Amino acid sequence: MNKEALNYFFKGYFHQNWFAEYGIFDNAVRDFCDHESESRVTSVKIAINELIAHGDVTEQMIYGFGGYVKPSALDFTPEEWLAKVVEIMGE
Repeated sequence: MNKEALNYFFKGYFHQNWFAEYGIFDNAVRDFCDHESESRVTSVKIAINELIAHGDVTEQMIYGFGGYVKPSALDFTPEEWLAKVVEIMGE
């Protein structure tokens, strides 16, 4: 799993002020896709898919990568939320 890619994504787009900046998580993901290289987006998608495949993803793990997002507050499990992030990246 590419921890560097996960750190880059979560720290850069799901930082402490992400909600004030983007309003909804979809906007943060789309901003990432709009402003980063295709290779960066691909590496993050692969890293997220590997994290999901690892299983037992917790909100604490997301926080550990620098993400200040709580999937349960958005009515998702961590795995569901990460899958939705990957889905949005594929749009």
